[in-house]
Amino acid sequence: MTAIKSYDTLTLTVISDRYDDYEYTHKLGDSTAVSETGAIVSSEIVRGDILSMVKGKGTGEEYIDARKITFPVTIRNFRAGDVIAQLNMTGTKKLKDIFIDKKLPTGKRRTAAVLLATDTIFLVHGVCVSNDYKVTKNTKEAVKFTYTTF
Repeated sequence: MTAIKSYDTLTLTVISDRYDDYEYTHKLGDSTAVSETGAIVSSEIVRGDILSMVKGKGTGEEYIDARKITFPVTIRNFRAGDVIAQLNMTGTKKLKDIFIDKKLPTGKRRTAAVLLATDTIFLVHGVCVSNDYKVTKNTKEAVKFTYTTF
């Protein structure tokens, strides 16, 4: 039995210190089941008033500028040394530091879905979007990524 303190909660559980890496290839329009997270990642092209869609997005939805992304993308877990060009900031920041800033529990850090296009992280579902792939007022077409649990 192990006691894990995560900010304001204490969880007693039997855990393994080892997390297996996972990696999936995802094509535009597909639905990819990621069993390690208990979720399905889907993608589709959307057109119209993209900024309004982003502002009104639901839980589990993320929008990426379609002109900036190439498919297939890779869906994998967090790895030591991962960095992202954080939204509205210059330069990059380690995902580990972002997870700490957002107070994401350790277990969720290791299983969070990290999406990459050409070896560059553009999205960590539910955590952050890369500044290099963000939707802007000039975006005419976006890729909507939906993350649903099963």
